[in-house]
Amino acid sequence: MRTTFEASQDWGSGLVGFFSIENNGTTQLEQWVITIETTFEIETLWGGEILERVGNRYTVGATSWNSHLDPGESTKFGFVGQDATAYPHQVTVIPQTPVEETVLDSTSPDQSIEPAQAAIESVDFTVDNQWGHGFVANLSFTYTGSQPTNSWELQFEAPFHILNLWHGELVEQEGDLYTIRNAHWNNILLPGDTITLGFQAAGAVDIPTDYYFNGDPVGDALGKPVVAVPEKPAVPDVSESDPQPVDTPEPKEPLEKPVDDAPIEDSPIEDSPMENPPIEQPVAEEPAPIDDAPIEDSPVAESPVKPPVVEAPPAAPPIKDTPEELPSDVDAPTASEKALSQYGEALQKSFLFYEAQRSGKLPDDNRIAWRGDSALNDGADVGIDLTGGYYDAGDHVKFGFPMAASTTMLTWGVLEYYDAYAQSGQLDEALDAIKWATDYFLKAHISDGQTTQAFYGQVGDPKLDHAYWGSPENQTIERPAYKIDPANPGSDLAAETAAALAAASIAFRATDPVYADRLLVNAKQLYAFADAYRGRYSESISQAKEYYNSWSGYTDELAWGAAWLYKATGESHYLDKAQKSYQNLGVDWTQNWDDKSYGTGVLLAQITDKPLYRTEVENWLNNWVSGDIAKTDGGLAWVDEWGSLRYSANTAFIAGVYSDTVNPAGGQYDAFSRNQIDYILGDNPAQQSYVAGIGASFPKNVHHRAASGTTKITDPAPNEYVLHGALVGGPRLPHDFSYTDERTDFLGNEVALDFNAGFTGAVARLYGQDGGGLLSDEALIALSQPGLSDVA
Repeated sequence: MRTTFEASQDWGSGLVGFFSIENNGTTQLEQWVITIETTFEIETLWGGEILERVGNRYTVGATSWNSHLDPGESTKFGFVGQDATAYPHQVTVIPQTPVEETVLDSTSPDQSIEPAQAAIESVDFTVDNQWGHGFVANLSFTYTGSQPTNSWELQFEAPFHILNLWHGELVEQEGDLYTIRNAHWNNILLPGDTITLGFQAAGAVDIPTDYYFNGDPVGDALGKPVVAVPEKPAVPDVSESDPQPVDTPEPKEPLEKPVDDAPIEDSPIEDSPMENPPIEQPVAEEPAPIDDAPIEDSPVAESPVKPPVVEAPPAAPPIKDTPEELPSDVDAPTASEKALSQYGEALQKSFLFYEAQRSGKLPDDNRIAWRGDSALNDGADVGIDLTGGYYDAGDHVKFGFPMAASTTMLTWGVLEYYDAYAQSGQLDEALDAIKWATDYFLKAHISDGQTTQAFYGQVGDPKLDHAYWGSPENQTIERPAYKIDPANPGSDLAAETAAALAAASIAFRATDPVYADRLLVNAKQLYAFADAYRGRYSESISQAKEYYNSWSGYTDELAWGAAWLYKATGESHYLDKAQKSYQNLGVDWTQNWDDKSYGTGVLLAQITDKPLYRTEVENWLNNWVSGDIAKTDGGLAWVDEWGSLRYSANTAFIAGVYSDTVNPAGGQYDAFSRNQIDYILGDNPAQQSYVAGIGASFPKNVHHRAASGTTKITDPAPNEYVLHGALVGGPRLPHDFSYTDERTDFLGNEVALDFNAGFTGAVARLYGQDGGGLLSDEALIALSQPGLSDVA
């Protein structure tokens, strides 16, 4: 008998594990038995029966349906382990007397057939919120099978158009028929588990029909579901115990049932190509000994020795009816006046956030006192210096794809609003922030002087990283480097990095032409590589797939990269490539770390002034300004619960750029841009600022390992450090009071490089128009001291 163990979900304090039992003999195996010793307590077990337990030593035997194994046959039993006493988790098979073998009787009935798969009895449909052109709703079902399922799929018919989905992946839509598959973190369903799928849709509310679960009809014989719909949709009534959508990305996650209190991690994975970007994911409490913290959001553990950590998504916060009381003052400025006065300070502090994300050896003028040198051996496993660059979110993985996308967006803001950066005294800080990334990209680019040989697109194993909650300075786990090359292409990663380097070459042209030339040479080589060796980077760097999967493919990056190379060189062949690769714009999504089509449309409208590009961009922006995109009562444009404000900020930035450079008559785009940024800075019904260190009420418990100052994500004490300038995810529903300042909520309270990229440019634009108070250099440096007493 051969046994194999696999941890399929791991959140630090517990895990979901499977043992495979194989008959590798020549005769029938009857009534198999295995004894194991663990560093955790087995809470639930299926596919087997616990015959005896002494401490954490368990003897497990077969069930009636999998007791007999023919030669070459195998079966599995699984379990949920909780209350771990050590990490990494350990499972030891205890040698025992060989199990009984019997001669195979070919006439005996097959006793190894597993029970038939169970289905679900009903699906509940409820509406959370409704407005003129759309609504937010939930589909909930409880798994009633007798055995766990390793994956699931739900089909149904509905006349509305789903724009955005969380807690599952929309894999196909054919007319009114939708097919939704499990997310990467909730594939395993135990008997009694409940799944709630949330979605945003355009069109009138209508009850879905003809449900099928894993191919079997749900409800009556015709597959008609049991549906519950409120007579009149209302504002969602959410409690902390309710299951909530968690996604992507990125966040961008874990098993629902086993992970009740598992902390959530940061990073990004989006479950749907059209909807969710990556951010961090949940992280479970980690014992102090754990080496380093991987990226937050993760899912499946692959090794019993160093399993990855997955955490369950946080429940959506309870919705408050009114903002917390603030001291009244008849002379107090209005919320909009406060936001206006804070443009300068918000711009300054945004660069403090980027400095807090730095990896490698920090400069002598480091302004973040609670950050030090870290990850100084990055690249050692491949013999290359890959130190430097930025940590992605609240974790310590260096994801090259979103880092490059964030660098391009940040640089675009500097190029468009150069004077505002100079007038605010933040031009040097902006160029330093860009250079910290581009210096790292130059290290990661392996070239023979003429052509790209390889590009290192990631440092750190996300699963291992997310298993650790603590500072990067104290992280000691291995940090492997991953690359793309001609045999393992990554057109999206290479072309996005080319865009970042090309844009940066323009920014540095006036002050450092030698460096600008170097950036441009590398940009050209990387773009040629991207064009010649086509493929998605997440197929070559599989460790990124669950966090920053290339949902949109690489064509958008080929167009984006070519457009930036044209702006940097004026060479017409790049413009030709940009126009040939350009993809028509959808109107229900926006610019993000994955999809660059929207930004490309604006660049091509700037360069060519062609009606094609102007029409597409304006159709898209109009949908955000006054179309189907959900709006809160306070005016926030909302498309996704995971990092909702990043999308609003990105769209605000691009709307402002378009208004300033292509369509000055489009006053609605200017107003939209201003309103979104003012909302983020506190001009909203909740009187809540979503930028750490800005305003009277700002996020103090952001999902960020280093700023938390603790080794336990669930530590009740507030974060030790204010992560000044960091934009958090924001409202998780299209409702002004759906945000809670909870450290474990990576969907609404995590931060990331891409969150601040478009936001910074949009704030610089407003500072250029209206000014705003600035802090002295001494005051900015003083902000990094421990404690929360230095609130803005």
